[in-house]
Amino acid sequence: MKTLLVNGCSFTECEQSVNNAWPNIVSKQMNTKLVNIAAAMNGNSFISKQLINVISLDYMDEKDLVVGVMWSTVNRKDILISREETSKWNEITSTVNDVKSADIPSLGKGHTFVRNEEKWKDVKSFWLKSGGGYWGNSKKFWPNWYKDYYTFEGMFWETLENILRTQWFLEKYKIPYFMTSVNDLFTEGLYKYDEPKHLYNLIDMDKFCLYDGTKGMYEHNIENNIPFDKTKHPTREGHEAFCEDVIIPKVEKYFK
Repeated sequence: MKTLLVNGCSFTECEQSVNNAWPNIVSKQMNTKLVNIAAAMNGNSFISKQLINVISLDYMDEKDLVVGVMWSTVNRKDILISREETSKWNEITSTVNDVKSADIPSLGKGHTFVRNEEKWKDVKSFWLKSGGGYWGNSKKFWPNWYKDYYTFEGMFWETLENILRTQWFLEKYKIPYFMTSVNDLFTEGLYKYDEPKHLYNLIDMDKFCLYDGTKGMYEHNIENNIPFDKTKHPTREGHEAFCEDVIIPKVEKYFK
């Protein structure tokens, strides 16, 4: 039996859709073991780094591994901060709540705790994520960062680099993979900016499962009149339709 290892944001996370997310549908139809390391609020930098780290540590000897990535939106930023080196550590982390071990290199798997628990003193570093808006890790940090430092151009560069880093890692170790996206990652950036186009041209777009050119699950559901749930995420119907129309026709070959 093959193992399908996936990463992404809440569109990929099993818990978000009560095990109705696209990885579960693909895994069931392709008869695979499923390993889902996705989590809500993940940005593309964290998705790439975490995926490479998990494979390097735990799955390099997996003979029947297939990797699937659903990239999140271009505008999400992930920053690793540390107790020792981040000057405003106490200020930034004052509102941290429900931090998972996937975000904290120093803690074991499966551990979840809140900011005021005794174990917080053992946390040396973790990933600060802007995903989900200006809530979560810091209610002050992200509004200031977006106001003073954010540019779509810069984040478009980073998106292309995150995709390429992941592509090159998987190709180096001959790991079969496919990619898709929450929404259209490419059209706006390629239209506005010439300099990053050389990076886009290095991406193997044949590995992408996209809708109507470069569109993702979000556009697919909208254009096919499939409503989202109350949290603005795809429903079971939306996941199933995207799998049937977009993902499964392109990935069946990996599971034969």
